[in-house]
Amino acid sequence: MKYISKLLNSFTEFIENQINKFEFSTYSYAIARSLFAFGSLCTLLLNNPIHLFNPTNIENPNHVLLPLNKISIFYIFDQHLYFVNVISVIILLITISGYRPKYTCILHWWISFSLSASSFVIEGGDHVSQIITLLLIPMCLTDNRKNHWNISDKNFKPNIFASYSYFLIRLQVAFIYLDASIGKLKIEEWKDGSVLYYWFTNSFVGSPLLISPITNFIIKSPLLLTSATWSSLVLEFLLFMCITSFRKQRNIFLFFGLLFHFFIFIFFGLFSFMFAMSGALLFYLSNFKKESI
Repeated sequence: MKYISKLLNSFTEFIENQINKFEFSTYSYAIARSLFAFGSLCTLLLNNPIHLFNPTNIENPNHVLLPLNKISIFYIFDQHLYFVNVISVIILLITISGYRPKYTCILHWWISFSLSASSFVIEGGDHVSQIITLLLIPMCLTDNRKNHWNISDKNFKPNIFASYSYFLIRLQVAFIYLDASIGKLKIEEWKDGSVLYYWFTNSFVGSPLLISPITNFIIKSPLLLTSATWSSLVLEFLLFMCITSFRKQRNIFLFFGLLFHFFIFIFFGLFSFMFAMSGALLFYLSNFKKESI
């Protein structure tokens, strides 16, 4: 019995140490949540819901409607898309405002999931948002503050589930960058450094005419083209390696990661993707520990 009691006491102490290590009442937490919501908000505001959503998949028979997708708000209320669009915008605005994260987190995830599940036009950022907002729920449920922007309010006392949801978020983001870097090596154009030529000149996702002088200059220089291609692969792999880095290194790569996604937006117009990945990077690389590591 003494051995069991000692073991339980050690386990309890370990759990308490894990919980006490983290301080989530930070601007990074608030900004990241708001960025995820803002990316989805822009998608809903800047697109006609009739063109944006395909609730029943009738017009796209090649897309498989999974059973889970039927919980999408745009599937359930597919006959009232404009009304549901307005409700979704209101929920996202409340999330951005930071009001009562404990109660808005599930609704925020529902909108993110629904957008990814029912939209005609989705990108990687929509998938990232639905995953991270789901993993955020255990963390947000412990947030008793009236507003997530009030970092001086101490009514955010994370439990062990919140702490480990943070670990899962970091692991998920690390895997995204690992897959992005290693996965591209299967494609010959990435290996020979020519892939940006095809992306810059693609009629669907190519760069806007406004910056065509820049892209043309890069395309005409084999050295610049190869360097730009491989530097993105190297940066993505280094961002993956940040899972093991110290605080100072994480701050450096946070800057380069945010800059990287800003340039992706400038060159390819992936607006909501930039906000989703910026939010993910803040959770991944910002320091949420009370002590320096």
